[in-house]
Amino acid sequence: MSHTIATSRRRAGRHLCIVVALAFAAASCGSDDATDERAEVSDDAPVSVEILIPDTSSNIVDPAFAVLTPEFTERTGTTVEFVNSGGDYGAVEERILAARVAGNLPDAAIISSASIRTYVDAGLVQPFDPLMGEDDSFDPATMVPSLLNFGVYDDQTFGFPLTASWVVMYYNAEVFLAAGLDPDDPPSTFGELEAAARQIVESGAARHGAAFRFSDDPNMWRLQNVVTSGGGALVDDDESELTFDDPALVELVDFLAELAADGVVAPYYDASSISEAYFRGDVGMTFDASSGARTHAESAGFDYRIAPYPVLHDGDDRVLLAGGASIVMFTDDPVRQRGVWEAVRELIGPAGGTAYQAEQGGGVVVLDTSANETVAEQHAELALTPEDVDAFAPMFQFPGRSAQEIWSILGDEILATLLSGKDPAEALADAEAAAESLLP
Repeated sequence: MSHTIATSRRRAGRHLCIVVALAFAAASCGSDDATDERAEVSDDAPVSVEILIPDTSSNIVDPAFAVLTPEFTERTGTTVEFVNSGGDYGAVEERILAARVAGNLPDAAIISSASIRTYVDAGLVQPFDPLMGEDDSFDPATMVPSLLNFGVYDDQTFGFPLTASWVVMYYNAEVFLAAGLDPDDPPSTFGELEAAARQIVESGAARHGAAFRFSDDPNMWRLQNVVTSGGGALVDDDESELTFDDPALVELVDFLAELAADGVVAPYYDASSISEAYFRGDVGMTFDASSGARTHAESAGFDYRIAPYPVLHDGDDRVLLAGGASIVMFTDDPVRQRGVWEAVRELIGPAGGTAYQAEQGGGVVVLDTSANETVAEQHAELALTPEDVDAFAPMFQFPGRSAQEIWSILGDEILATLLSGKDPAEALADAEAAAESLLP
């Protein structure tokens, strides 16, 4: 299913460099034939492009609908056909894989930022650099430098983030008070988190002290942040071997397994169950995305607070590996590339940035700095500082085409420790053994 919104195009430059990426092969640029083809393209010629979207993620797609409007069409004449995936980021990835096999990839897609690398490694996405270089009106100085780096691989830009959210800790201040805890002094380390969570349960203030999402967190975003802040890594330096015996990862899984066995951590690990329990008052603390702030404001019938997520040890450098949505380009057709670029420019510029901030209540950072300035107060309420934004980094992604399979294997083994009592060291060793062959 799809629907069409007509959009417009700026003058993106008269001589575009075409980069043709064959699947799983190196890209090439600048052939004479390509130059001849570009010379025949009029800047103002109408063009229609398809963008595959996670249509059930309304907070991602509604702002795109809001800015790629008929009014934009009258200015330049590009038509954008939004192609529904029938679901969220996972559905988008399934559609891309099917389209790759069938040989009919969309011109572009809105995907999870964590997946950019997978499509780069597969040789499926095209770099934006030629389009950026030929567009005199494109000014990177108006954008957040750390976010601009999200889609850069081998010194080429393969994706642009539309939103960037970060992990925070939401906690029920009323539960804290009932447990004899100070809601103005939330845990900052996992040692403090354990003490607070146990006190919540022992006092009867809530059924569970904390909840952690694993079962439907495709890139284990929350785990990544904690492990990275603890100095850990999931692969070695040259990314040729998995390191699931990393001390930070082992310590985190041991910690959660012990608390799960004692009933201190809630025995459900999916987003829906955690949200329901938290908003019922059955869970005192939960790690969640900053982009969920509006949902908390609308759904919490109690006084809640937001704090930076706790790190493993006092002195750990809290890292913010940002999640969110990005747009990538598959087409190598020069005319359609220019249509995609015009849509991208609108989405990452002031209009798009403002629309995303309005939709998500300041719970995200966008590329456009002027749009971020309008929600500086909301960012501060979400425990975000300008220094945090400067240090934003994208989520880690395993190299190669099987990243999601590796995450799935690791997640299943961690869940086995939490739900079935499997020894954490054994579970991590089994995960590494099962996933090692999936590295390129």
